[in-house]
Amino acid sequence: MIDFTQIFGMSFKNLNFKSRPKTIEELTEREEKRNKEYGKQFPENTKQSEASIKSSTTEGKLYFVALTTLDRLDIQFVPELNLGRQANIAKIQIIGRNEPLHQFTGGESTLTFQLDFYAKDEDRLDVIKKVRWLESLTYNDGYKRPAQKVKLVFGDLFTSEIWVVNNVTTKLSNFNREKGFLPQQAYVDISLMLDTETNSAWEDIRLDNNTHLM
Repeated sequence: MIDFTQIFGMSFKNLNFKSRPKTIEELTEREEKRNKEYGKQFPENTKQSEASIKSSTTEGKLYFVALTTLDRLDIQFVPELNLGRQANIAKIQIIGRNEPLHQFTGGESTLTFQLDFYAKDEDRLDVIKKVRWLESLTYNDGYKRPAQKVKLVFGDLFTSEIWVVNNVTTKLSNFNREKGFLPQQAYVDISLMLDTETNSAWEDIRLDNNTHLM
């Protein structure tokens, strides 16, 4: 099990991420406290102007954290999420049997969604930088380090899940000649695969046994 107090900094030990807030005010207070503590740890990655906050529907509360470099990318607008689960079943043919036997050989959990980035900076470099940041998660760091795993901070969803980025597909639009044909907008389709250290059991998956949401 990954110790997120080490990933996000020692000061996070006093933050209770597993307790479900009972009111909207409590949720807001907890998120502000978490973001404040993150900002103390990594101020160079959490600077936001008032303009950037106003042009976002997430107010910096939804974001990715790359777990090797610990840098962060804010999600600008709240996306729709597509959760997928694929079971791999092998068919075993038995002579004389009308139907085959079925053997579970493994499976895979995926999360796909589309991100919308809209330029806030006058030079329009912010959109392409965000796209490149996401694309970098599908690369090894040369021969030095493997591709980074990521944490997706999305409220009370995915509180302990770790993901690997499987695919990043981008559509760039609204180019301007005076801005070097840099895009003003980008739609990024991203596909994540769940990465677990242990083999999940039924009780790990079912909602009624998830103490975080009870």
